[in-house]
Amino acid sequence: MHPILRNIAHRCFPFLVKPYRKGRDWLVGFGKFPRELREIWHIRRKQYESGSDDRRFYDKYYTPDHVSDHVEAGVIYMADGRMLHGGLTDRIRGILTTYEYLKGRGIPFFIHWVHPFNLEDYLVPSGKVDWRIDPERISFSGSEAFPVVIMESLNPQTHVVNRLRLKMALADSRCQTHVYSNADNARGRYRGLYEELFRPSELLRREVDRHLMAIGGKYWAMTFRCRNLLGDFVEHDNTVLGPDEQAGFMDRLMREFTAVAENLPEGYKVLVTSDSRKLLDFMKARDPRIYVVPGNVKNIDLNAGEHRGAWLKTFTDQQLIMHAERVYLLQTGSMYKSGFPRFAAEIGGKPFIYHKF
Repeated sequence: MHPILRNIAHRCFPFLVKPYRKGRDWLVGFGKFPRELREIWHIRRKQYESGSDDRRFYDKYYTPDHVSDHVEAGVIYMADGRMLHGGLTDRIRGILTTYEYLKGRGIPFFIHWVHPFNLEDYLVPSGKVDWRIDPERISFSGSEAFPVVIMESLNPQTHVVNRLRLKMALADSRCQTHVYSNADNARGRYRGLYEELFRPSELLRREVDRHLMAIGGKYWAMTFRCRNLLGDFVEHDNTVLGPDEQAGFMDRLMREFTAVAENLPEGYKVLVTSDSRKLLDFMKARDPRIYVVPGNVKNIDLNAGEHRGAWLKTFTDQQLIMHAERVYLLQTGSMYKSGFPRFAAEIGGKPFIYHKF
């Protein structure tokens, strides 16, 4: 649209702007469908198209040789640091979506999550499915294993594409199919799937119990996903507010917290989670009802290394949200619409409220 016409439309018909943008984004996203179908056809053939991202990944990590007698047959969810996997919710979501598709098909399912930590430090098999696998039994030979990347997008056809990529990877499959995924296809069914696969490790269970005792009763949970706006979280988008803007931004979040908490029942506390330690400390000092799990906050994708305290805090936050009576995501401006609290609320069977202001 011509800039002058767009300006007139914004001024005279503001109620049409949002539907227009949604319609435009939908058409742009749907326009990618033919290319996605071509990629799916190459997955079915087990031969990625030359020059594609899939082919570059395959050529970098999979060799034409090394046939072994010790390879475990099945589908393996991979979080091994060979690509950006997403945050905690992205990864568990991808695991559960993959597992749901495999249920009832008689295909063994394993999880190889070793980057930047071993998943079994925090979550272990529930007893219904033993998803552990010996790394020595994972093959990166192109004759034995085939990788498929399944990434959630904003395109309207994303769930169709997600399912087709996995389905075609399993058609005439090799001994192992390696799934790199953050697909969100099982929304509404995650709780049951999670309970079939996971329970907290002893370390995580003790930590959660300790904080539940410290909270001492019922509570709500509120999440604020600030990206790097306050300059204390490594993020893909490193936009940082100036000092005065940061102060005003935190004041605004605190005011909105207070407004939402007006409905908080007597005696309840509020678990506040955020990717900003600065915001957590700021809010905790201003309202005695706020409970914050101590520790630093790190980006699982971008802060590789031994940050055991940060990883434990992230899992503890997630588990505590599952126990809350009510779960909120508060978002404004350039804050991120995080899936972390919504997913935890679903796993815990608790009501979730998205509060945009």
